[in-house]
Amino acid sequence: MNAIHAFDADVQTANLWIKSINARLAIDDPHVARRALRAVLHTLRDRIGPQNAAHLAAQLPLIVRGVFFEGWRPEMQTLERHRAAFMDRVVANFGAGPKPLPDLAVLAVLHTLWNHIDPGEAAKIKRLLPEEIAVLWPSGPDAVDFAAPHHAQRG
Repeated sequence: MNAIHAFDADVQTANLWIKSINARLAIDDPHVARRALRAVLHTLRDRIGPQNAAHLAAQLPLIVRGVFFEGWRPEMQTLERHRAAFMDRVVANFGAGPKPLPDLAVLAVLHTLWNHIDPGEAAKIKRLLPEEIAVLWPSGPDAVDFAAPHHAQRG
């Protein structure tokens, strides 16, 4: 019976990420938030290359890491240089069903990442992206994760 509860903490952590995305999107739909997380993580993963993707994945909670690696083909790195192409990729990764505007989804997921991964890793990922995309990474006092007030504000 204990084995059934072995992943409870991992589920709780993943749900905190979903709550954070919901709050940033101003919605109450965990399915849309999960799909936003998946779409943005896949787009980011495919943009930063296999080695950097592996380093980022090491920062992610177990269940989020599974979402990150779902369907991954390391040889399929993309090189979107412009924000519009990056957003088009997010929309394509979203799939069918209701979705927020891609800019809002990207901002929500990047804010959640920024609030939960090592600041050094976040800065490294930001440096890997073209300026048009890197400007979407949060910084300063507005980057507080309102869904998880126990996290310290970075700035």
